[in-house]
Amino acid sequence: MASFLLTPCKIRDGWLVPQKDADPLSLTWPALCALLAPSGALLAKANLRKAAAPSAYAILVLQPSGVVSNVLLRNADMSGDIRGVLTRDPSFEGRVVGAFRFDSVSWDAGVVEPKYLP
Repeated sequence: MASFLLTPCKIRDGWLVPQKDADPLSLTWPALCALLAPSGALLAKANLRKAAAPSAYAILVLQPSGVVSNVLLRNADMSGDIRGVLTRDPSFEGRVVGAFRFDSVSWDAGVVEPKYLP
């Protein structure tokens, strides 16, 4: 069974950093989708499937329409640096609902690939 270990994070001075005293979350694929793709949209699940990797970050963002979407971030240096995002979109930090770092990712054959609609 696919399993994922995530650490809850917060934004501090343009960086995603682990929250103090936050317990890591151990999730299965359905639980990960429920947490990080709350809209249930195929694109949100595809983002998770494509970008979930150790040292990657998942950020939940409230869109102006009221929908919560996910943003996946994998920096080449494996850091949680989001200063570039904050420079391009100063309102980003205020719209963040949650952020998590993938500590461990284990895929299996039971994970079904999201299907895109024509």
